[in-house]
Amino acid sequence: MRIVFFGDSITDCGRDRNDTKSLGNGYVKILSDKLRPIYPDTDIELINKGVSGDEVSDLLARVDEDVISLKPDAVVLVATVRALKYNGGVAKADLAAENLEALQKGICNLEKHIENLQKYGVPIVVTLNSFVTDTPAEHAFIRDFCEKRGCEFALSEVWEKGAEGGVALAEKVL
Repeated sequence: MRIVFFGDSITDCGRDRNDTKSLGNGYVKILSDKLRPIYPDTDIELINKGVSGDEVSDLLARVDEDVISLKPDAVVLVATVRALKYNGGVAKADLAAENLEALQKGICNLEKHIENLQKYGVPIVVTLNSFVTDTPAEHAFIRDFCEKRGCEFALSEVWEKGAEGGVALAEKVL
């Protein structure tokens, strides 16, 4: 099973772009380390296609090259509440405060990525990298948004809980 992780710098997390097998040092690596012992008989290939310093808007232009050309069995599209609120017009200093109105405005970027990937018929799991400043209402809003668009949704709590925080995502992609 080939799974491509497509997202921002949290996805990239220091991967070596000259090494196609490099997973970086973040949750993609942690998830890989966690999955292999749990599913020893499953052929799992995780591919990290985070954008690091590039603009997230560049993801739209890169979907063919970075995702579809790899013929994935599933794509994990990575988002954060903070990024979605920032896209919705919230200043960086105010990203920790709950703001469902900004989420509603800023989620259009995620929606476009979902629509773009759905054109290729590849299963999509939207994973939300959880931060301690996120609220249950914000998580629920994004979960409902994704499910209404036919996407699986998984909350990733790797930042807070290490490998155990990636189990929900692992269960969705496998």
